[in-house]
Amino acid sequence: PKVFLDAGGRGFAAWTLRGEAYARRFEPTGGWGETTLFTPEAGWSFSGWGDLAFDAAGEALLVWPQTQGSIGPTRVWSARYAGGRWSALGAVSTGSGSAVNPHVGIDGSGVGTATWNESQAGIASARWERGAWGAPRLVVSVPSAGPVRLAVSAGGDAMVTWRESAENGPSRAYAAR
Repeated sequence: PKVFLDAGGRGFAAWTLRGEAYARRFEPTGGWGETTLFTPEAGWSFSGWGDLAFDAAGEALLVWPQTQGSIGPTRVWSARYAGGRWSALGAVSTGSGSAVNPHVGIDGSGVGTATWNESQAGIASARWERGAWGAPRLVVSVPSAGPVRLAVSAGGDAMVTWRESAENGPSRAYAAR
């Protein structure tokens, strides 16, 4: 499981079990709420680690990879927590390869940014604005990029970092803003 807390002490625990994803809300004044089950589409299963970010009002964006079959492509999916409940799942990544290692952040105005490693392409990103994800775009074309990390400031600046391994040398860290 992973756990996420906002500045007010509200939080979520999130985990996968047998291909399904779960989230459970925590409120400082009321304790743990009901567990929400995210059922994947037919033929898909949740895998790996999800990520979650809160906005200033305690609403959240959750991103998670789903895999089609045991060796099929992987895509990043998302749900929004607002008004005390989760939205339906929707696709964030749309590439034909595998999208793995998703991260998400939200700025002070509620605009979200997600980033992930896109196999055979590099590092991709998409923005959440006005209730929908925009089209993904390639941030950097480095097919061998190591796992990405994302930070988003309250003012809307986003920075992604990754590592690249040299064939016969040390790894190096890189960043894009």
